[in-house]
Amino acid sequence: MAPILAFPAIILVIAISVILSANFNAVIVGLSVVWWSTYARLFRAQTLKVKQMDYVTAAKLYGVSKVKFFLKYLVLNTIDPIIAYSALNFGNVILAYSTLAFFGIGITVNIPELGEMASDGLAGLPTYWWWPIFPSIAILIIVLGFVLLGDRLQDIIQGRST
Repeated sequence: MAPILAFPAIILVIAISVILSANFNAVIVGLSVVWWSTYARLFRAQTLKVKQMDYVTAAKLYGVSKVKFFLKYLVLNTIDPIIAYSALNFGNVILAYSTLAFFGIGITVNIPELGEMASDGLAGLPTYWWWPIFPSIAILIIVLGFVLLGDRLQDIIQGRST
C-alpha cells in the first residue's frame, strides 16, 4: 500500500493503462488501483477509532457474533466519512480521467469526452478560442459540484448542518 501512495498517481495510471492496452477499462482499472489504498487507510483509521468506543466494548462483552459485530458496529459507523471522502475525491477522479483523455489515453472512438474535446479544440485556438474553453469550464463545474457535495456531506456527518 505504501509504494502506491508514494508514486505520482497520474503516472501510475498512465503506466497501468498502457500496459493493459490503453482503453477505457484499462484506465478505470488504473484509477482503481491508484485510489484503493487511500480508502483502505481511511477505513482502517475509522475502524481503529470506532473500536475504542464504549458501545463496541459492550457488544464484545455481550457476545455479539463476528458477522453482526462487523456489519452493525464497524461498517455502519465507519461508512459515513468514507462516503463523504468519496464524494470529495470523485472530482479528482474526473480530473485525472479528463487529463488522460486530453493526452489521448483511454479514449473510445465516437464517444465524446470533455478532456478529448479540450484537446481537439487546441487545433483552432487562435481563431476559435471557445473550442477548448467550454469543455474545460464544463469539467470545472462538474468537479466543483462534487467538491461542494462532498463538503456538505462532511458537514452533515460531523453535525455542523445549518
